[in-house]
This record gives sequence, C-alpha cells and structure tokens, in this order.
Amino acid sequence: MSNSLLRTPATQARHSPAVNSSTGPSRFLLSRTAMPPEGSRAASRHSPLADAVLLNHSRSFTFVPSQRDPRSGEIRVGAWYERWFGTGGGEIPTRDKIASLWRTHCAPAWENWPMNAPTRMEAQAWVEKLKATRRVRHQGKPVKDDQEAPFLSPATIRDIVYVMTSLYTAAMREHPPIVLVNPFDHLKLPKVESKVIRFYETECADALYLAVEGRSGLRNRVLVELGMHAGLRPGELYGLHAHRIDWLRGLVHVTHVMTRMGLRAYPKSEMSFRTVPIPPDLLMRMAPLRAGRPTWEVECTCPIVNADRSVTPGSGPCPGLMFASTEGGPIDDNRWRSRVWYPAVERARTCGKRAAVDSPWDEPKGKCGELFCDDRAHKIPRHTPHVMRHTAASWLVQAGVPLYDVQALLGHEDHRTTQKYAHLAPDAHDVVLAAWGRRKAAGRPPGVILTVVRQSIIEKAGKTIVFPAFHPALTCGGRYWDRTSDLFGVNEALSP
Repeated sequence: MSNSLLRTPATQARHSPAVNSSTGPSRFLLSRTAMPPEGSRAASRHSPLADAVLLNHSRSFTFVPSQRDPRSGEIRVGAWYERWFGTGGGEIPTRDKIASLWRTHCAPAWENWPMNAPTRMEAQAWVEKLKATRRVRHQGKPVKDDQEAPFLSPATIRDIVYVMTSLYTAAMREHPPIVLVNPFDHLKLPKVESKVIRFYETECADALYLAVEGRSGLRNRVLVELGMHAGLRPGELYGLHAHRIDWLRGLVHVTHVMTRMGLRAYPKSEMSFRTVPIPPDLLMRMAPLRAGRPTWEVECTCPIVNADRSVTPGSGPCPGLMFASTEGGPIDDNRWRSRVWYPAVERARTCGKRAAVDSPWDEPKGKCGELFCDDRAHKIPRHTPHVMRHTAASWLVQAGVPLYDVQALLGHEDHRTTQKYAHLAPDAHDVVLAAWGRRKAAGRPPGVILTVVRQSIIEKAGKTIVFPAFHPALTCGGRYWDRTSDLFGVNEALSP
C-alpha cells in the first residue's frame, strides 16, 4: 500500500498494541489496517514512515500498568518517618514541634508497624487512647511523679494525628506509592471549642504598665505598651532594632522576628511585612531608650536563622536591639515571661496600690489597705503575653476602626482571623437594638418564648385559655403574659 493512501482524508487508520506471548507483556507488535474508500481492507507492514508514526503514537497513548511493588508497604513506619522528615521543609519551630509529637506520642504506638498494617479501626482506637492520656509537660515544665497533669487538649490531639496523616499522605504521593490508603484520614477527633477573645480593659492595662515599670524598669514597660497599642507579636517585639523605627514619622517597620533559635529576617507570613504607627505619647517615652545609641543600621550580633534553616551563632551583646535582655543580648521568651510578665500580672492592682506580697508587714488577707492591696476584685486576669495582641485589636475595633485596617495592622494573612473581633464593633448590634427600640415605642413589650414543646391549657373564671407551643407571645384580651408569673399558672392581671 502506498504512503499516499495513509494521507487521504477518507483513510481510517486503526492500530492497537498486541501482546506477544513469546516475548511477554512488555513487548508489543504494531499492526495497522487501512480502509480505502471502497471499503476493502488492506494491511501493510512495509512502510517505514507509517511504522515510525504508529510507534510514536503507541508510546504516547499506550496504558502502562502500575509498577508498584506490593512489598513496598512493608517498610516500617519509623523508617519511613526518618525518610520523610529528613527531606521535609518548614520552619525550625514547626519541625521541632513535629519531632516532639512524633517522639512522645506517635513513635511508641506505630514505630515498628509496617506501613500497610494499620487499619482505620486501630487508628481510631489510638485516638480514643490519646483522649485519656495526660500531658508530660505542664506550664512549660516536666510533670513530676506526684503531680497530676491535665489531659491532652483537643488541639494537641489533632496536631498528633496530623503528623501521622502527613506521613501517610507523603507515602501515597510517592511514585510508585508506598501505600494506597491513609488510615488516619477523616478520623473522629475531639472538637476544639471556640475560645472567647480575652483582652485587658484600659484600667487593667494601666495597672499592668505600673507594675512592669516598678519591677522591671521603663524599657519593659515600653515593650508592653507597644504590644498593647501596635499589636506586635512577642517575637516581633524582641527582634525590633532601633534603625527599624522611623522616629520622625512615628512608624515601626516590622521586618524581623526573634525566635528561640535566633533572629529571623522573614516574619510569619507575607502580610507580616508591614509598617505600623506608634502613638505620639508612647514615642516620647521611647525616646530616652535610644539616648547614646545609634539610630542607623549597625552590625547585628544576634544569632541569625538563615533561609536554609541553618543558624549563625551570635557574638555578644547587640547594640541595635531596641529591647535587649539585661546581658545585652536577645530576650529569651520563657525567661521574660517568668521574670517580667507573670510577676507584674500578679502584682498589678487597679486601685493603684502595691500588691500585699511586697509589703514588709503582714497585711490582712483579701483587704485593700492604705498602701498595699490584696483585694481579689482589684487584681487583673492572668493571661499570656499574647494578650497584648488581642488587646490592641479589641481596642481598635471598639473605637470603630474597620476590620480591614485592623487586619493590616496586625498582619493577619486570613481575614477570618480578624473577623473574630467583629462583635466588638460599636455598631455590631445596632440593627437588633433598633428593633427592640421600635417594639418598645409601640407599647408592646417582648413576649416570653416558650421553651417547653407542648400546649398549656389553663382554666380561669370558667374560661379555657389555650396557648399553642412555640407561640412567641402569650396573649389574652390584648394583654401579654407577665414573665414573673408561673409559665403554666394564671396571672392575676388576666382576671376579669
């Protein structure tokens, strides 16, 4: 058959790979059948060009069966974790957390299991066991033998299961895959309850400022005030350098964050690169802290976390740090909490007096004296330093600042994170309040909502009054049911 026949529009070429039983399934015999216009069948195997075209076509579209070795799933979970963790990326704190969760909770249960052995039921039983497991560390310290630690929180359990889920997801994405199913996916996990946003009111914040300054000096007070107003994260406050402050315009350029490993030149997310304003009165209190220090960029001697997650060691006190430790180096978060933050929270009093624990005399318990106070009502709530960020957002939203501007100030990547402060807006409930006002002006007080799903039949003065279930207001002759009366009794106001 000529090559021109293969090029005519009326020609239909059919080809299919045929298995050669003598050479095995990996070898194919290419055949083609040409259909001329008159419909007769003619086969040709002597055209080099057609053979080349069909060979290329078969290589492009021939289905290749999976080459997965079923024995690959017999690798131990611990061995696969070492391979997965060794090639994974992520920030150093995140990797440290994953390693800790694996070492404490995952490895004892699954390390010696083959990857293809765990079932969904066994994974769910492990989750139920985690619910009854107590923490090995509490309040930043190892739990002692005679100390009863709380149970693992739902958030911690979810983090533990996430490690195993990620481990199996990576195994399924291998080519060829190590396993075909993820037994840890879509398990029934404990629900994480929504937390109410906690923040300090103005009087509590003022009391805290005085307590921090009286115990730890002006520098720590300015640190706390800057966190309360500008909403900087603790790590962003610890890593703030003097040359990142625009003293003329009252702005702070957030470009670095201090971690446990060292100074990181890239904040938490892209939105974390931001410029935030400083209140004028706070800027005046910050001015003495820069006295005798260069406000231009100087050589930083802090430990540096590089982009490849390696750490360049520090070389002594850093002259550029705005808030340095007593030794001149970066602030250690755990030490600052235990030596500055929590002692100040315990000693802060809204009455303006000093805490009774600092009194040289024996002060009466639970009383507010002339100089010292131990009144529980005058103490402030105990929160972590992260409350400074919540306080900044809450104050701004209550002052009517749009959520979009609050998101930009705090550096939230997702607007839903900022949305949790929306209920604090001054106009958040205006529609509801206006509806109540219109109803009250009409002389119709709101009725009592029935909480019992049934009909209440009341007999009074020879009459039977029927109140249907779910009725929003109980009425009789234009009168409304008195909420102070028995729900299923008869109010004297309804007497004829």
